[in-house]
Amino acid sequence: MRNILSALVVLVFIFNFNCGNTRDDASSEVAFENIIEAAPLAAKLLFNNNYVTVIEFDLKSGARLPTFTLGDFTLYSLSDCEIGYLDDSRAATKEFQSGDIFWHRAGRQVMGNKGTENARFFIVARKTTVLPEYVLEDLDRDVSQTAPKVAELLLDNDNIRVIEVNLRPGEEIKTHRGIARIVYSLNLYTINYTSDEYNFDSTVKKIFEPGYTHWHESASHSLVNIGETPLRELIFEFKK
Repeated sequence: MRNILSALVVLVFIFNFNCGNTRDDASSEVAFENIIEAAPLAAKLLFNNNYVTVIEFDLKSGARLPTFTLGDFTLYSLSDCEIGYLDDSRAATKEFQSGDIFWHRAGRQVMGNKGTENARFFIVARKTTVLPEYVLEDLDRDVSQTAPKVAELLLDNDNIRVIEVNLRPGEEIKTHRGIARIVYSLNLYTINYTSDEYNFDSTVKKIFEPGYTHWHESASHSLVNIGETPLRELIFEFKK
């Protein structure tokens, strides 16, 4: 009976959204990493490996996404928007302001834009592959703990820690630690990056474009903002 009720909730939720830019039908269901093919005008793949998938969405007013399944996920809003979604198989609506963050358990999702403007957001979803090992002390040495003046802790639970870093031109972050993580660039910036990945023998100049998303495993590192623009980035550290 519970499964029947859950299915009815999903169907009712789908009925309340039109197809918008998607080319799915109401009965389709896809894995999260396949939603690009199912909704090519609304979804853009930012990153994918054995541990996580990161996809950015741009939904027009009234548009919905195909039904999809994914692991535990974190949603970061890039615009003010109102998103309909499933919460414990029940239809729910949440209003976001640009910069809001939201964590949700794994499962089936139907998402749609219930606002009047485009909804822009990206989702970082965990896969089932076991993460690289780390020691708990590494969490005490990440940038949110060692450089709190430039690193704001946005979210911290048993699964993930999300940090926003803001570093002005000429400023540096001294050697700190980080566990397996995704880094998302919020703007254009240039840094000198030194890490024990290179045995601290060399410093690498790196230029990051807005939206660039990359993966790091546990390592000690330091960096200096050598550009003319502030460094603004999001760090998604995965505990499990």
